[in-house]
Amino acid sequence: MTKDEIRVWIREQGQRRSPGEVEAASLQAQRHLLASEAYRSAGRIGCYLSTPVELQTRMILEQALAEGKTLGAPRFDEGSDSWAHVCMRDPDAVMIGSWKVPEPLPGEVLEPLDLVIVPGRAFDRSGNRVGHGKGHYDQLLQGFSGICVGMAFDWQILETVPREAHDRAMDLLFTESGEQLLP
Repeated sequence: MTKDEIRVWIREQGQRRSPGEVEAASLQAQRHLLASEAYRSAGRIGCYLSTPVELQTRMILEQALAEGKTLGAPRFDEGSDSWAHVCMRDPDAVMIGSWKVPEPLPGEVLEPLDLVIVPGRAFDRSGNRVGHGKGHYDQLLQGFSGICVGMAFDWQILETVPREAHDRAMDLLFTESGEQLLP
Protein backbone atom coordinates (compact mmCIF):
# COMPACT_ATOMS: atom_id res chain seq x y z
CA MET A 1 0.00 0.00 0.00
CA THR A 2 1.09 3.57 -0.60
CA LYS A 3 1.21 6.08 2.25
CA ASP A 4 -2.04 7.66 1.00
CA GLU A 5 -3.77 4.26 0.85
CA ILE A 6 -2.57 3.51 4.39
CA ARG A 7 -3.96 6.84 5.61
CA VAL A 8 -7.38 6.07 4.13
CA TRP A 9 -7.43 2.53 5.56
CA ILE A 10 -6.35 3.73 9.02
CA ARG A 11 -8.97 6.49 9.00
CA GLU A 12 -11.66 3.89 8.22
CA GLN A 13 -10.39 1.65 11.02
CA GLY A 14 -10.38 4.55 13.48
CA GLN A 15 -13.98 5.44 12.68
CA ARG A 16 -14.98 1.97 13.92
CA ARG A 17 -13.62 2.66 17.41
CA SER A 18 -15.87 4.07 20.12
CA PRO A 19 -14.69 6.93 22.34
CA GLY A 20 -14.60 4.42 25.21
CA GLU A 21 -12.29 2.10 23.28
CA VAL A 22 -10.00 5.01 22.40
CA GLU A 23 -9.87 6.17 26.02
CA ALA A 24 -9.19 2.70 27.48
CA ALA A 25 -6.48 1.87 24.94
CA SER A 26 -4.92 5.31 25.37
CA LEU A 27 -4.69 4.92 29.15
CA GLN A 28 -2.98 1.53 28.79
CA ALA A 29 -0.47 2.76 26.22
CA GLN A 30 0.36 5.83 28.31
CA ARG A 31 0.91 3.65 31.41
CA HIS A 32 3.35 1.50 29.46
CA LEU A 33 5.30 4.55 28.28
CA LEU A 34 5.36 6.13 31.75
CA ALA A 35 6.81 2.90 33.21
CA SER A 36 9.59 2.75 30.60
CA GLU A 37 13.24 3.48 31.28
CA ALA A 38 13.32 5.85 28.30
CA TYR A 39 10.64 8.05 29.91
CA ARG A 40 11.99 7.76 33.48
CA SER A 41 15.50 8.81 32.44
CA ALA A 42 14.38 11.74 30.25
CA GLY A 43 14.42 15.20 31.82
CA ARG A 44 13.29 17.19 28.77
CA ILE A 45 10.36 15.74 26.86
CA GLY A 46 8.49 16.80 23.74
CA CYS A 47 4.98 15.39 23.42
CA TYR A 48 2.19 15.89 20.90
CA LEU A 49 -1.13 17.31 22.05
CA SER A 50 -3.60 14.68 20.93
CA THR A 51 -6.64 15.14 18.76
CA PRO A 52 -9.77 13.03 19.41
CA VAL A 53 -8.76 10.45 16.78
CA GLU A 54 -5.20 9.96 18.08
CA LEU A 55 -3.91 7.99 21.01
CA GLN A 56 -4.49 10.40 23.88
CA THR A 57 -1.54 11.95 25.77
CA ARG A 58 -3.15 13.85 28.66
CA MET A 59 -1.81 11.44 31.30
CA ILE A 60 1.74 11.81 29.95
CA LEU A 61 1.52 15.62 30.04
CA GLU A 62 0.19 15.67 33.60
CA GLN A 63 2.68 13.07 34.87
CA ALA A 64 5.69 14.78 33.28
CA LEU A 65 4.74 18.11 34.84
CA ALA A 66 4.00 16.51 38.24
CA GLU A 67 7.46 14.90 38.20
CA GLY A 68 9.14 18.23 37.43
CA LYS A 69 10.23 17.25 33.94
CA THR A 70 10.61 20.01 31.38
CA LEU A 71 7.79 19.56 28.87
CA GLY A 72 7.32 20.91 25.37
CA ALA A 73 4.71 20.45 22.66
CA PRO A 74 4.78 21.24 18.93
CA ARG A 75 3.79 24.76 17.92
CA PHE A 76 3.77 26.22 14.42
CA ASP A 77 5.34 29.62 13.87
CA GLU A 78 3.78 31.25 10.82
CA GLY A 79 6.54 33.88 10.61
CA SER A 80 9.28 31.28 10.09
CA ASP A 81 6.95 28.67 8.55
CA SER A 82 8.35 26.07 10.92
CA TRP A 83 7.51 23.87 13.90
CA ALA A 84 9.27 23.83 17.27
CA HIS A 85 8.63 22.38 20.69
CA VAL A 86 7.44 25.16 22.97
CA CYS A 87 7.68 24.91 26.76
CA MET A 88 4.44 23.96 28.56
CA ARG A 89 3.74 24.40 32.24
CA ASP A 90 0.00 23.75 32.13
CA PRO A 91 -1.68 21.01 30.05
CA ASP A 92 -4.75 23.24 29.74
CA ALA A 93 -2.81 26.18 28.25
CA VAL A 94 -3.67 25.09 24.72
CA MET A 95 -5.13 26.66 21.61
CA ILE A 96 -6.15 25.35 18.21
CA GLY A 97 -3.41 26.42 15.84
CA SER A 98 -3.36 27.37 12.19
CA TRP A 99 -3.17 23.68 11.15
CA LYS A 100 -6.34 22.94 13.19
CA VAL A 101 -4.48 20.90 15.80
CA PRO A 102 -3.94 21.63 19.49
CA GLU A 103 -0.81 23.67 20.21
CA PRO A 104 0.66 25.18 23.37
CA LEU A 105 0.28 28.89 23.91
CA PRO A 106 3.24 30.98 22.72
CA GLY A 107 6.34 30.51 24.82
CA GLU A 108 10.03 29.73 24.80
CA VAL A 109 11.37 27.16 22.35
CA LEU A 110 12.54 24.07 24.19
CA GLU A 111 15.85 22.65 22.93
CA PRO A 112 17.52 20.25 23.24
CA LEU A 113 15.12 17.43 24.13
CA ASP A 114 15.95 13.98 25.48
CA LEU A 115 12.82 12.28 24.20
CA VAL A 116 10.08 13.16 21.70
CA ILE A 117 6.71 11.40 21.72
CA VAL A 118 5.31 11.23 18.20
CA PRO A 119 1.84 10.41 16.82
CA GLY A 120 1.28 8.66 13.54
CA ARG A 121 -1.35 7.21 11.25
CA ALA A 122 0.54 3.90 11.09
CA PHE A 123 3.84 2.35 12.16
CA ASP A 124 5.61 -0.84 11.18
CA ARG A 125 7.69 -3.38 13.07
CA SER A 126 10.89 -1.55 12.10
CA GLY A 127 9.74 1.72 13.67
CA ASN A 128 8.89 3.41 10.38
CA ARG A 129 5.99 5.84 10.50
CA VAL A 130 3.28 7.16 8.24
CA GLY A 131 2.10 10.56 9.45
CA HIS A 132 -0.74 12.76 8.33
CA GLY A 133 1.06 13.66 5.10
CA LYS A 134 2.01 17.28 5.76
CA GLY A 135 5.64 16.67 6.81
CA HIS A 136 5.28 18.40 10.19
CA TYR A 137 7.17 15.78 12.16
CA ASP A 138 9.74 15.33 9.39
CA GLN A 139 10.62 19.00 9.88
CA LEU A 140 10.30 18.89 13.68
CA LEU A 141 12.60 15.87 14.03
CA GLN A 142 15.22 17.11 11.58
CA GLY A 143 18.53 17.07 13.43
CA PHE A 144 16.99 15.56 16.60
CA SER A 145 19.42 13.09 18.18
CA GLY A 146 17.41 11.97 21.21
CA ILE A 147 14.95 9.12 21.56
CA CYS A 148 11.89 9.09 19.27
CA VAL A 149 8.88 7.28 20.71
CA GLY A 150 5.86 6.42 18.59
CA MET A 151 2.45 6.11 20.23
CA ALA A 152 -0.26 4.12 18.47
CA PHE A 153 -3.17 1.75 18.88
CA ASP A 154 -2.48 -1.92 18.19
CA TRP A 155 -4.51 -1.73 14.98
CA GLN A 156 -2.18 0.99 13.65
CA ILE A 157 0.81 -1.39 13.61
CA LEU A 158 1.35 -2.87 10.14
CA GLU A 159 3.94 -5.34 8.90
CA THR A 160 5.59 -2.72 6.72
CA VAL A 161 5.00 0.87 5.65
CA PRO A 162 6.74 2.84 2.88
CA ARG A 163 9.84 4.74 3.99
CA GLU A 164 11.38 7.74 2.30
CA ALA A 165 14.88 9.17 2.76
CA HIS A 166 13.66 12.02 5.02
CA ASP A 167 11.60 9.74 7.32
CA ARG A 168 12.91 9.26 10.85
CA ALA A 169 12.29 5.80 12.28
CA MET A 170 11.11 5.52 15.87
CA ASP A 171 13.46 4.13 18.51
CA LEU A 172 10.57 2.84 20.60
CA LEU A 173 6.90 2.17 19.97
CA PHE A 174 4.13 1.86 22.58
CA THR A 175 0.57 0.62 22.18
CA GLU A 176 -2.09 -0.55 24.63
CA SER A 177 -0.39 -3.98 24.54
CA GLY A 178 2.92 -2.55 25.74
CA GLU A 179 6.27 -1.74 24.20
CA GLN A 180 6.56 -3.14 20.70
CA LEU A 181 9.96 -4.64 20.14
CA LEU A 182 11.76 -2.99 17.26
CA PRO A 183 14.91 -4.36 15.58
